[in-house]
Amino acid sequence: MRSWAAALVFSFAAPAFAQLDPERMMRMAELNDIAGIREALARGADPNTADEHGNTLLAAAAAAGHVELAKFLISQRARINNRNVFGDTPLMAASYHGQLEMARQLIASGAEVNTEGWTPLHYCAWQGHVDLCSMLIDLRARINVRSPNGTTPLMMAVRQDRTNAVKLLLAHRASTDLKNDDGATALSWAIRDNRRDMIELLKQAGALQ
Repeated sequence: MRSWAAALVFSFAAPAFAQLDPERMMRMAELNDIAGIREALARGADPNTADEHGNTLLAAAAAAGHVELAKFLISQRARINNRNVFGDTPLMAASYHGQLEMARQLIASGAEVNTEGWTPLHYCAWQGHVDLCSMLIDLRARINVRSPNGTTPLMMAVRQDRTNAVKLLLAHRASTDLKNDDGATALSWAIRDNRRDMIELLKQAGALQ
C-alpha cells in the first residue's frame, strides 16, 4: 500500500528570496510557521499552495497536527476537501498520522468522512489509530467501505496486525465475508501471515475459511 506520508516531498534548500515559492511555503507549514505563512498570504500567496504531488498547506498542517495553523488556513479559504494526485484529502492525512484533534477540527469545518475510493477509516485502520477510527465510526464512517481494489478497513487492520482496530471494527459489525479484487479476505490474510490470535478473533466473529 502506498502511504500518504510517502507522498510528502519537501525541499530543504529553497532560496531565501523566494518568499512565495511553493516549496518554501510547504516547509513553513511543516514547521508550523504561522507568522511566515500569514505574511506570505498578505503578499498575495495562494492559501491552497501545493507541492508537486498536490499536497496543500492544509494537508501538510494536518499531517503534522498543527491545529492552529489549520484553523488559520481554513479562515483564509483553504479547500478542506482538496485531493492530492493520489486522491488523499487533509482528513486522510490526519487519519494516517493519528492526529485526532486535527481530524476533529477538519470535520467540524466540513471535511468529508466518507470519501470516494480510499477513505480516512482505511488509513486510521491501517495505522491502528483506534481513537480516531472510533470517532470516524461515531460520525457514520462506512464500516465496510471498499477501496478501488476492493479492500475494506477490516482487511487493512488485519494486514497490519492491528488487533485493537480489528476488535473495534468487528464490534461495529464489519463484514468478514468481503473479498478484494484478488479474492482475498481478512481471514485469508491472517492465515497467510500465520497470525493465530487474529485468525481466532476473526473466526469468533464468523469468518469462514
